Amino acid sequence: MSRGTNQKFKFIYLMKIMLAKTDDEHALTMPQIMDELEKYEVTAERKSIYADFQDMTDKFGIEICDLDVSQLILFKEQSKPGRVIVAYKDHVSEIVNISEEERNRYFADVTKAANAIHKAFGPKKVNYGAYGDTGCHLHFHLVPKYEDDPFEWGGVFAMNPDRKYLTDAEYDEMIEKIKANL
Repeated sequence: MSRGTNQKFKFIYLMKIMLAKTDDEHALTMPQIMDELEKYEVTAERKSIYADFQDMTDKFGIEICDLDVSQLILFKEQSKPGRVIVAYKDHVSEIVNISEEERNRYFADVTKAANAIHKAFGPKKVNYGAYGDTGCHLHFHLVPKYEDDPFEWGGVFAMNPDRKYLTDAEYDEMIEKIKANL
């Protein structure tokens, strides 16, 4: 595949396309994404686009494991020890876009993850956030809340407080702790 003139801007154009062309009611197929990139004189193979999406995910999280119908991801910002994302396996924007059976299986995954967080970290409460204004992919943030948190106990959690990041070894330890309690 020959390189397009604007190849070095592929990642930026990909984000621009996803923000402009997708929302709660509109998704793009891989061929449509490739066609949109070509409008910017960017050529790409499916595998490279999937890798770019993975890079976007890696900025915010680390894959823990696959659950029944979702993927469990450790949120990289860990000012709330044990914060995870439970992302539905398919690209859908809304909970209403899946069958009742799939929805029940998805919420069983959310419950399984919440139980693991309670067992592994002992929070006073787990808050659940389902946002999709910009991401447009069905996912829940599970945010453990601790009474001794001087910033957010008793209030809504910040989407990304950008206060605490861990070493690779600390992330690995946290992931193993969650897996042991699934």
